[in-house]
Amino acid sequence: DELHPPSTPELERYFGRLGLKPGEGCRAEVNLEAPEWMRNAGRSLRRGFVLTLDYGYEAEELYAPWRADGTLLCFYRHNPSADPYARLGRQDITSHVDFTTLRRAGEEAELQTLGLVSQSEFLTNLRIAEALAPPAEGNVNLEEYYARRRAVLELLDPAALGRIRVLLQTKAVEAPHLTGLEGPRNA
Repeated sequence: DELHPPSTPELERYFGRLGLKPGEGCRAEVNLEAPEWMRNAGRSLRRGFVLTLDYGYEAEELYAPWRADGTLLCFYRHNPSADPYARLGRQDITSHVDFTTLRRAGEEAELQTLGLVSQSEFLTNLRIAEALAPPAEGNVNLEEYYARRRAVLELLDPAALGRIRVLLQTKAVEAPHLTGLEGPRNA
């Protein structure tokens, strides 16, 4: 790998719109198609919601100097790797989403941003903890209860799936009350 200045004018414009750029020698992954996808989603919607869930951060954190190696990650049979050239065509390659750019692209298409929270916050606000309550006395299937409990805890784990971000935007819906966004948010 060699690091160079932005390889296309689109990359330079991308970071120009954000008013920042990755630090000297830093690696950064950019999806130049994602903003257009969000604008198309917003333009296609007459009334309703756009719910976007993925790993990612606001641009300032995503492209912070301390994130010098970027967020590119590969998975092969659930095992992580940082080498995108290993097992070519046989491993998943992913990187984190820039939620600042996605949010702004939606707003350009007349979407109103209602909030950006972690999946853990979102599900907690939706009272998912009620699924963790022990079953009432009587016909109790403990195996089923513990399986459900493990699944819920996995969704909430801030070191794993709980870190997924939830961006909620709307169009032509007046001041909806959304329980999932009741807690702290940073949109």
